[in-house]
Amino acid sequence: MAKTFGTSFVLMFLMNFALAFIFSFVDRQDFDFAQGAIYGAFIGLSYGINILYQKKSFSLWLIDSSYQILYLAISGSILTVWK
Repeated sequence: MAKTFGTSFVLMFLMNFALAFIFSFVDRQDFDFAQGAIYGAFIGLSYGINILYQKKSFSLWLIDSSYQILYLAISGSILTVWK
């Protein structure tokens, strides 16, 4: 269990790093909290690719990806205002 949670933590940290890297190419002076959340959510939506290749249902995609979309939306909003 510790290995699973530890690996999950490291991978979520890498997702945050990738989001910050993407934001480094954008002029964030015009961004606000909501726009950062939108960018993060759009990136989180890309998780649907995994479900497509697994040929799973849309409802399973909603269940599996909802926490990642929410997580990246919150991360995007925090990274946007943290200048």
